[in-house]
Amino acid sequence: MKIFRIRSVGLACTLISYVDDGDIVQSPEIATNCVMLRHAYGAPHQPAESRVWQAFPPISLHIQKLSQRAIYRTATLSDTHPIRSLMKGEHAKAATPNLGASCWMSVARQKNVCDAITETCAKLDRLTEVFSPCAEENSPGLRLMDRHHDRVSFNDFDPKAEDALVKRRHLLDSTYRQAIASHAAVCFGTDCSVPKRTAHQATASFVMNGAGREPVTSTWVTGRVLSACAELFAIRSAIIRATMLEGCSRIIIFTDSMAAARRSVDPSVHSGQAHSLAVCKALGEWFSNGEDRSLEFIGAPSKLKWGIHHQAHVASRSLPPIPGTGVLKSEY
Repeated sequence: MKIFRIRSVGLACTLISYVDDGDIVQSPEIATNCVMLRHAYGAPHQPAESRVWQAFPPISLHIQKLSQRAIYRTATLSDTHPIRSLMKGEHAKAATPNLGASCWMSVARQKNVCDAITETCAKLDRLTEVFSPCAEENSPGLRLMDRHHDRVSFNDFDPKAEDALVKRRHLLDSTYRQAIASHAAVCFGTDCSVPKRTAHQATASFVMNGAGREPVTSTWVTGRVLSACAELFAIRSAIIRATMLEGCSRIIIFTDSMAAARRSVDPSVHSGQAHSLAVCKALGEWFSNGEDRSLEFIGAPSKLKWGIHHQAHVASRSLPPIPGTGVLKSEY
């Protein structure tokens, strides 16, 4: 049996599978071919509905996941949100307790109350990340990009352009040589490494180099986080280090995650907001102390294995797998 799909009348057919028994079967649909293949190989046929549902988790687990997301989203509410007035303790923040809040009940009565608010307060303690929706750096008009948008630039890499990698390497080399020749510029390469096993922690590294400055390589264990947060941690570490250097008026960061670069100067509520708030606060003070100061993010594709960015990539993989949730640092 030969099973193949006919592309068009008068054109050659695309061979999908072949069973040498001398018979030829043609079908215009791949789904029909799959049924024929199952019959040819003796595999039992399954209805399409059962095959579709096998790709989804059980409904109970899906509802449980949605419920947990809704509970954790409560942590992103403002300090005076009406929902917080129904909570108790530290979760109420600055909200005035509502007359129907459980905080007015006796301790014995509170133990017998089972509702959505009680469940939310109980499960919010499991959340390890702290959000600040009312942070000063996130106030409209006071955000970093509102005040200093002309001092922060992003140079993205377009992989679809002709000879994209060759042109990008030339740009990286020329920018790096120009920066190294100036004592006011400092270059950083940032990268992270996320292990395949969830029991191990991710690592983030940066490599610093500049004219008249001693090269520095720093590697941190960032915890059990995703690559986006690890990249953001690496960029934060580099920027904080750069703003503490004397005589530095130009910071250049080479990274392969421009999404993390943009998120680092975005103080709104998102995963890793604490890193962004630290970056915005440090850069706000740094920009205010000099009108000629600037920050540049330049995309460096990992495929190039280029310069200090590749050095940061190697450094992020230099530490052995670290279990647990502690934070370690290696700097040399």
